Amino acid sequence: MRAMVEMEQVWDRTAAFLRARRAALVALALPALFVPGMIGGLAEAAAAQNVGASGGAWMPVRLVAGLLMLWAELAILALAAGLDSPRAALRQAGLRLPVVIGFAVLLTALLLLLAMPAAGILVAYGFDFVAAAAGESVRPSVVATAWIALYGLVLIPLLLWVAARLSLVTPVVLQERRGLGAIARTVALTRGLAAKIIGMFLLYGILSMVLTAAVRFAGGTIFAVIFGGDDGLGVASVLTLLLTTLVETAMAVLLWGFTGKLYLAARERQDGTAEHR
Repeated sequence: MRAMVEMEQVWDRTAAFLRARRAALVALALPALFVPGMIGGLAEAAAAQNVGASGGAWMPVRLVAGLLMLWAELAILALAAGLDSPRAALRQAGLRLPVVIGFAVLLTALLLLLAMPAAGILVAYGFDFVAAAAGESVRPSVVATAWIALYGLVLIPLLLWVAARLSLVTPVVLQERRGLGAIARTVALTRGLAAKIIGMFLLYGILSMVLTAAVRFAGGTIFAVIFGGDDGLGVASVLTLLLTTLVETAMAVLLWGFTGKLYLAARERQDGTAEHR
């Protein structure tokens, strides 16, 4: 009889992993996750203020920062999934990074296909895309809005279910070196777990948003009182960004650590073999 995957046990293993590997995680997350996050945030603020030749000039900086952060997140996932050395985790993450990006592009394309019916509804009811692209205020008709809302009511639960069934595709790609077969593998690993995974990641999303918003509001208010308001690149804004990036870094470590332990638990259930560290 196949064992069950208990989320409480996965959380316990995640907490044990964070305690046991905290020094390695800090050494990895600060330079490879927190620093690029700060750089990306500063570049975004500079782009919003049109600092430099144009706002778009900062896009390469934000892109490189995002790639570095993804590399670090994959390394944390590799550690959670069983690798001992941060150096080995970074090496494995770097080798599999292009494949992970390829899967992200593929899944994004599939999401865009799912959005096509909504675009078709707008076209059918005469929505002026040209005027909207030119910046004019154009609203869809009431009937089109109603049909899109109805489609959304059907689509959102479906997307949540699909996201849960594919939630382990990244650790599968990272650890098992599969190509497109990673999709079938993650579907097999998450069989019977969709509801639990949806619940856990919704809880994580709510917690992350609340913590980040609270730190941004409280820190922003305090720093604005001390240093005065600014245009997004002053002392108050930079210090607020620093605090929120710290929170986001900690939440990212938690997320990828949990994902790695969930993968091991699902693999243990599916194959009967896994090592939990």
